[in-house]
Amino acid sequence: MRASTPLALLLTLVLLAPVAPAVPPAGAVPPGPPTATERAGRSGLHVTPSSYVGGQGLRWTGSLGVPGRRRIVLQQNMNRPGDTWDTIAGFSRRTRANGTFSFTYPAPSMFGVSFRVKGGPRATSRVTFDAKTQDVALWVSGTDPRRPRSPGRARPGQPFGVTVDTSPSPAYPSNASGTPVFPGRLVTLQRRVDGDTWTTLGRAPAAADGFAFFPGLVEPAGTVVYRAREESWTRAGSRIGWFPSFPIRIVVADQPAAPVPPAARGTVTTDTTVTTARAIDTGVAASTTASRRWLWGPALFDFDWERGESLTTAPRGTNPRGTWLDYADGLGKASKHNGGLSLESARGTGSGDVGTTRATLVGNAQKYGRWELRLRSRAFRNEPGAAYRMSAELVPANPADSDCGAHDITIAQFTGRGTTMSFGLAAGDRQWRATRRTGGITNADPAFAVEVTPRAVTWFLNGKPIGSVRSAAASSDVPMTLRLSLVGSGSAEMRHAGLISDWQRAFPLGRGRQAPTAPPLRASTRPTC
Repeated sequence: MRASTPLALLLTLVLLAPVAPAVPPAGAVPPGPPTATERAGRSGLHVTPSSYVGGQGLRWTGSLGVPGRRRIVLQQNMNRPGDTWDTIAGFSRRTRANGTFSFTYPAPSMFGVSFRVKGGPRATSRVTFDAKTQDVALWVSGTDPRRPRSPGRARPGQPFGVTVDTSPSPAYPSNASGTPVFPGRLVTLQRRVDGDTWTTLGRAPAAADGFAFFPGLVEPAGTVVYRAREESWTRAGSRIGWFPSFPIRIVVADQPAAPVPPAARGTVTTDTTVTTARAIDTGVAASTTASRRWLWGPALFDFDWERGESLTTAPRGTNPRGTWLDYADGLGKASKHNGGLSLESARGTGSGDVGTTRATLVGNAQKYGRWELRLRSRAFRNEPGAAYRMSAELVPANPADSDCGAHDITIAQFTGRGTTMSFGLAAGDRQWRATRRTGGITNADPAFAVEVTPRAVTWFLNGKPIGSVRSAAASSDVPMTLRLSLVGSGSAEMRHAGLISDWQRAFPLGRGRQAPTAPPLRASTRPTC
């Protein structure tokens, strides 16, 4: 029989028991003491921490400079000539009685964009953001698994390990240096099956120093391609999507060639002659879009990549469906960079720029409609090899309908740093093609669009129609979808390159004004495959 305990004794024990301090979740932004702006009641805005990635939960504190409880909104400005303050949809908070505020909100991904808090006629000073770019590196673990410059070897049938660093040094690109670590964030190790298929080998959490370890891997003799993927992180107000590493080749052999450390495959710096997409430094106003000029909106889908999105994040729009499928048969990857969808041919300049890298939209296709996107390139000089072909296309959503390219519509295509754009379409055994000098997309980000109707296809550059094909035979009768590509030449070493699309949108037919007739494209016989 269990002895009874007097109620008074139980209450005494409960009251005297020490209370364990609350443990904040990993990655949480500590509340911290009030800022000087909050204490003094001055108008201003303060954001912490100072090092962050797009989508990371930040603490926003400040004051409107006047007492009273009032509704506040967030506004952003891209800092290009002619840009104005735009209110962030769906965000609303209230100040305290003394006019101060404090809230958590995800960091923007774009470089050089400014934010402010506004309540009624009053607004805080601006804060300009420069998010870090995420970076992930991996290598076969050596005797010291934390040292990428002394990697190990993989031998057939014998266990080996792979080390993943989620905040590598040196980092790639250079603005990834000092990327914050999220202890506990899951890392997935994957082996490539084919260009767009990966199989999962295991998952491990990132340690406090950003490393994750995968021991006990076994492979037969040959060459395998691995990559690591940081999974989504949603703690402490963050909305960071998953992020992949560049792939690496691992030679599995009894006497493999000396391994190349991931940070030594080439100079991991960008060509400084190429303008990065820092909005505040471009000095160029955003070009006019066809959708705005001809009143096509609202968009069926709108991928804008302004926060912590990943390739599988749903878009905005009236039909917000679809995700992006990445493809690489070399060492390139598709991911997010500076608020855009980025394709890059390899990790840094040097060797390894082989094969083709693509991103294809799946899950939101249409036979007829309008599609629009912005493009800019990061084409590098002073490297041997041919230039990559960079393209934005409409292709059949169902691969079974591809017919060796017999339905494809090229929205815009460039080669390297070239200044001539090509565009056109294929229809059965015929094709229509045209070229136009545009100044290129290396130091600019023009907007390209195409309108597909049952009887005509029209192309647009910065809102102006530049070409058309008026023929029922030219319009595809299958659902079409967007595809972005860096097209290489098999295993031939190419010149390092990157392609970035700031946003991608689609619109239905039947809205807005009809554009005037554009110059017709000339027809010719299409080469067979």
